[in-house]
Amino acid sequence: MTIKRRGIILYDHNCSICLIGMRLGDIYLRHHGWLFSPIQHEEICERLLHLDQETALQQMHVCSHRHIYHGYDAVSYIIANGNTNSLAWKMLQIPIFKKLGDKLYHWIAVNRHCSIRSTQQQCSRPSSDL
Repeated sequence: MTIKRRGIILYDHNCSICLIGMRLGDIYLRHHGWLFSPIQHEEICERLLHLDQETALQQMHVCSHRHIYHGYDAVSYIIANGNTNSLAWKMLQIPIFKKLGDKLYHWIAVNRHCSIRSTQQQCSRPSSDL
């Protein structure tokens, strides 16, 4: 059985939430044609995303055969298993879901380096990300 390649999921390998999500979905997503790569590879940022590394690290990215999705749209695209004609994709793009999803994604992205015990001042991005 050949696996149809869905795309490449680009994640921050210094982000514990990103690593947990990747590990939890690894077997299922790889089996369904997804590949993983850390955003920290400079070549990926420059050649594929056309972004500097600091900008690229602000959100996750998914590169499909035709388009690059960012943030909440990247998560939606993965949930829809790379099919923008699927019911899941269409439902996740309904304005109320999209607005709530964008806000939730942004909050998680901004706070992804915080732990439960961290204070607001301790929740900055580690210098090793840059």
